[in-house]
Formats: sequence, C-alpha cells, structure tokens
Amino acid sequence: MPTSLRPGVYDVNDQLSVSISPLLDIGTLQIDPAVIAAPDNANGHGFATYQPGMHSRNAWGAGFNLGNYYKAGDWQNE
Repeated sequence: MPTSLRPGVYDVNDQLSVSISPLLDIGTLQIDPAVIAAPDNANGHGFATYQPGMHSRNAWGAGFNLGNYYKAGDWQNE
C-alpha cells in the first residue's frame, strides 16, 4: 500500500481491497417556518410562532470516505 493518501482503490491482496476518497460539501437549509429553531412571541400577540428560515447561509464541510471489500471465497462448487 502506498504511503501517500491519494484517492482510489488499493488491492492489499487477492481477497482484500481498501479505498479512500476525499469529500468537500456545501449545503443550505431553507424552510419556512424554521421549525428547527425555538419559537418566540416576536409579534406580541401572545402566541409563540416560528421565525422564517429562508435566509440561511451556506455551510461547508470536508472529510473522507474509507471503505474495504473482502472476498471470503468462491460460492460455487467445482
């Protein structure tokens, strides 16, 4: 197995393969009303209401996927 982390699949032996890949994500959540926030009485009418959630900012994330595949043996009778 190489010492540097490059995306791809590496065969360790005939039965075991290992893969790694980087991830870079961006996401936005826009819901109205914003039920994920706490309700408040911003109107002053005595009832708790949810704020609008249509002006959210983008969120960034990064990480990696790591996986393996193992072939236990042949399932056919020869």
